[in-house]
Amino acid sequence: MSEFMFGVSRKKPTRRDAQHMKHVAKKHGARLVEAVLPGTGYQRWFTAPNLGDPFDHQRAAAIYDDLHAIGSAQ
Repeated sequence: MSEFMFGVSRKKPTRRDAQHMKHVAKKHGARLVEAVLPGTGYQRWFTAPNLGDPFDHQRAAAIYDDLHAIGSAQ
């Protein structure tokens, strides 16, 4: 099965915010990926099994809503 990738950002969160983001992602069946890429530097994104539209976008919206509710960076 392919992966749905969303929420790509180069803004590095605090470690506390990153832990919140990981927890919220896991709650919704996704995960937070953080990487330092050559030539790009820090980058992060969420990934989850690709279920197709509208399910992928609903999951992303639920994660974003929870992150806003707890005040974590997005």
